[in-house]
Amino acid sequence: MDSKPSRIMPSFELTEADLPQIKDWDVGNKYTVTMQVEQISKSKGGMYDFGMEGESNKKISARFRIVSVSAEKKEFKERYADNMSKKEDEK
Repeated sequence: MDSKPSRIMPSFELTEADLPQIKDWDVGNKYTVTMQVEQISKSKGGMYDFGMEGESNKKISARFRIVSVSAEKKEFKERYADNMSKKEDEK
């Protein structure tokens, strides 16, 4: 077993003003969200690496400002899957 701890991915917060679909979403489910971001900084090491030794201080990190955010439309995804299924049946 690897003794090295696994990396925790970053998290972010949105309000219904940012993405109205979240009103209908359930905690624990997974959703596809598309964001356009603007890079606002880049540095060697992360903001939480203070006092840490080793490789983590040598990795590049970047901060971003979210410009826009949208959710993948479930209906489109389901329609696409149905169309692909019909095309397979026609073969």
